[in-house]
Amino acid sequence: MNGGAIYNVSDKLLQTAQGKTVTLPDQHRAVPIAREYLAKSTGVYDGNPGLALATTLGPDGLEASGGGREHVKLTYEGLVAGYPYFYAHEVDIEAELEFVPDQSGVIASLVMHQSGDYPAKKR
Repeated sequence: MNGGAIYNVSDKLLQTAQGKTVTLPDQHRAVPIAREYLAKSTGVYDGNPGLALATTLGPDGLEASGGGREHVKLTYEGLVAGYPYFYAHEVDIEAELEFVPDQSGVIASLVMHQSGDYPAKKR
């Protein structure tokens, strides 16, 4: 098991102990979504502390980069609590991204769920 996998397991155990709902990697399911809708979520999102996450539309769908990483594929999982929800999983990263629209329906921010909740506002 690599360091990232150990960290993710311990994080899931902590979330369970805190009474939070935990989704295991093999429980994530992709949901079809039109490229036109994905384009609405592209942009640069700034958060604290120093979080800057860029989302772009790649050949296979929405991708994110930031924190020294390039182009992590995001898998759409549908609406969760009314917000578009995506999942990123690579060898040493596991994160969920929730895109939050403003009152007019334009994506204005996101919340990255990865060992905590990290809100970021779209530039």
